[in-house]
Amino acid sequence: MKRCIVLFNDNISRSAGTERMTILLANELHIRGFKIILIALRRETGMFFHINEGIEVYYLSDIKFKLLEYIVDIFLLRKLLKKIQPDIVISIGNMFFRTLPAAIGSKCKLFSWHHNVKYGVYSKFTFKILNILVARFSDKFILLSEANANFIREKYNNKKVMSIPNPLTIRGKITPSGLQNKTVLYVGRICREKGTDLLLQAWEIICEKYSDWHLQLVGQMEKGFVLGNIKGVIINNAVASVEKFYGSSSIFVIPSRAENLPLVVIEAKSFGLPIVSTNWGMNAQDMVQNEVDGFIVEKFDIAVLAEKIMRLMKDEDLRKRMGAASLKSAEKYALDIIMDKWEGLVSL
Repeated sequence: MKRCIVLFNDNISRSAGTERMTILLANELHIRGFKIILIALRRETGMFFHINEGIEVYYLSDIKFKLLEYIVDIFLLRKLLKKIQPDIVISIGNMFFRTLPAAIGSKCKLFSWHHNVKYGVYSKFTFKILNILVARFSDKFILLSEANANFIREKYNNKKVMSIPNPLTIRGKITPSGLQNKTVLYVGRICREKGTDLLLQAWEIICEKYSDWHLQLVGQMEKGFVLGNIKGVIINNAVASVEKFYGSSSIFVIPSRAENLPLVVIEAKSFGLPIVSTNWGMNAQDMVQNEVDGFIVEKFDIAVLAEKIMRLMKDEDLRKRMGAASLKSAEKYALDIIMDKWEGLVSL
C-alpha cells in the first residue's frame, strides 16, 4: 500500500465541478494503490458521483451556528487526523482555514488545492489571508492553470505554487461529433453567474433567423432563475453522464461571467465541438484560441455572441475546421497524463 491521503472538501455529494474533481482524484489515486480517505463537512442525502469501494468517507458535525460550527469542525477534524495518521492532507479551497489548526503537531504534509480562484478576486481580504497562511504553512499550493500560478507567484511571492489542470473525465473511446445536428449545447448550472441569461438573450436573436436549430441546456436550474418562453430551447436536468449531449451537438457555448478552468470546455473539445466563449478571465485565452478552435467574445456583448454562434451555424466548413482544432487541443488534458502529475506530486 502506498501513502495514505486525505481529501477534505466542504461537500462531496453535489453535482458541481469541484465535487466531481475531488471524487475523480480520490478514485484514480485509489486505483493506483494509495489509501484514500474523503472528509466532508456535512452529510447530504444521496451521492451524485460514484466513490470506489474501499475509500473511507467521514463527515463532520451538522451544527448550524457558524462560530460554534467552525470550532467543532476543527476539533472533530483534528480527532480524525490523529486517528487516521495520513501522510498527506489535500484541503480544497477555503477548507485550509480548518485544516491548518486541526493539523498542528501532525507530521503530515499539507496541500492546498484551489478550483475557484477567479481573476479579479485576489485582492479580497479573505483570499489574502488564505494565501498568506498557505504560503507560510502549506507544502504545496495547487491551482488549475499556469496563468493562475504565475499570477500568485508574482503578486504574493509564493514559491510553493504549482499548476495541475483538470483532466478529461470521459472514459472509453470517444466518437467525435459529426457536427451535422442543428443543436447548440450549453452544459452547467442554469444561473446568472454562468451567464445562461446572456445566452438566452442571444438565442432570442438567433431563433428568429435559424428556427430549425435548437439550444440544449444541460444542468440544474438555480432557484429563482427566470427562463422565459423562448423558442427552440430544450432543458435537461444535471446528469452524471453527458456524453450523448456532446456527441449529438454541433456548437458548444460557455457564456459565463466568471470561470477558472471549466471542465465542460475540455469535454466539448474532446468531441470536436467548436467553442463560443465569453472572455470570462485569464484562462479563457488558454482554453479557447480565438478564430482557431472557436471564438471569444466580450462579456455582455449579446449581439456579438449571437453573431459568432450564427456564423458557425451557417458555415459547415468553419465548424469542421474549428472542431478539428478543438479535438487536437484536448489531447493535453488526457486523464492518464494529468494523473501521472498527481501521482508524482503525492509520491515526493
